Amino acid sequence: MAILSLLLLTTGANGLFAAIAPPVLEQKPAVTTPAPGMFLVARRGFLDPNFSQTVVYLMQHDEEASFGLIVNRPGDSPLSSTLPYVADTPFASSPVYRGGPMDPDMLVMLIRNSPGSALMRQVTDMIQASVSLQVLDTLIVDRKPPDDVRFYLGYAGWSPGRLEQELEHHYWHLVKGDPAAVFGTEATGLWEMLIDQLEPFDAPPRSGNRRHPEVLP
Repeated sequence: MAILSLLLLTTGANGLFAAIAPPVLEQKPAVTTPAPGMFLVARRGFLDPNFSQTVVYLMQHDEEASFGLIVNRPGDSPLSSTLPYVADTPFASSPVYRGGPMDPDMLVMLIRNSPGSALMRQVTDMIQASVSLQVLDTLIVDRKPPDDVRFYLGYAGWSPGRLEQELEHHYWHLVKGDPAAVFGTEATGLWEMLIDQLEPFDAPPRSGNRRHPEVLP
């Protein structure tokens, strides 16, 4: 339960967007219910610097809180700069993404194709999350391919009901997530790829028939 308790830290997110007026965008059909494994795609009019032009991968959404990771903002240094002891491992050059404005010194891992453990949080059938360096040590010993692990500093968090409010105010598109995009080499361009499908510039005004992709092509 260690990972659960760590990921259920008090977010302090309540009021994060209170001073931000909703972007002036055309009305959209009702969104589906947020769930772990889905993408939150920032709309073109969402100008908050913490989340402008971001894609958030939801790890948790329930009555206690919502948490996710920004998956398209790479940092400036590899993992070995954050954790020098991995310098002689296959993870030394792994990129570290800026996962969100909350707890920016906390290292969070997304792991795919793993049997899981008590120190991991199951996000989907194939994806786990962890903040435990013991898990990282096990991945190194087990020779886990670096392509199956993504590293983030910080995370995004919402207090109960807050994410639903932001969706109602049209801050986000909500679409089915694509793990291949999260773990792929084109993650940094993910927002541009998705927003061009969700909000094409040549779309007619107030159209209710824009394509909302469930998965990336």
